[in-house]
Amino acid sequence: MENYKGIRDFTISSNDGYRNNRPVPCILKFKIWSGLTMSKIGILTFLFMVPFTIGFVSFNDLFSPSFDANDPVAVGHISRTFETNATIGEEMVYGYEYQYKISDGNILTGTGYCTGDTKNNGDEISVFYKQNDPEKSAAADLRNSLFGVEIGVFLLVLQGTGLFILLLSLRKAGRRIFILKVGAVANGRLLNRETTNVMINKQTVYKLTFEFAASDSKTYQVTVNSYKDDRLEDETYEKLVYDPAKPQKAILLDQLPTGIKEYFLKIT
Repeated sequence: MENYKGIRDFTISSNDGYRNNRPVPCILKFKIWSGLTMSKIGILTFLFMVPFTIGFVSFNDLFSPSFDANDPVAVGHISRTFETNATIGEEMVYGYEYQYKISDGNILTGTGYCTGDTKNNGDEISVFYKQNDPEKSAAADLRNSLFGVEIGVFLLVLQGTGLFILLLSLRKAGRRIFILKVGAVANGRLLNRETTNVMINKQTVYKLTFEFAASDSKTYQVTVNSYKDDRLEDETYEKLVYDPAKPQKAILLDQLPTGIKEYFLKIT
């Protein structure tokens, strides 16, 4: 007899993709993925941030070239001041058109923004521009977008967090789907029940050991920690699911999500 500790989610090795797996309906795969709390959080976070990303993130500003002391500097003047519909805190964001003369004598126009009305028509400003693309400019004390790069980065990080959670949920769903693809059902007999020092929701967590016979004619044991041990002791034998290629990877049927549990009950 071999004794192993049960694994909550089957792990997938590099060779598992070459095995003859049981086909799983796409609708069931989707239900498993969409039923995960992680998936719901990821979807809500990602979709909730979409309108803010569209409305507040200036991608041109985020990916525009930076300016430094090596770039040419021109003397510019504010040619027009206008109010925007944007506010930061309780202050209005104002836009300023400015004109600047580059080294070849051409006069170009740019636009900058600032929180609060800090400039007037005719005010002199310093303008940085790119020598090889002089229409790309940045005025001193003005930003190139309504809300600034920092706010845009912050919003993108939040949306990226939602996307990252979605990717994690796909991985977790993949493990559960893997159980459906390879899992075989066996009857596990309760051998031992031990009290632990852990409590969840003011209920004692128990360590339960079950024994089962696998298709390789060997006997294995799976150990489960649960504070709902009455659910795992409601029958003389408890059904469990194991990996026929690696029977040490096993989990009790009652510990699986409802959809997966019902699937195995239908095929057995």
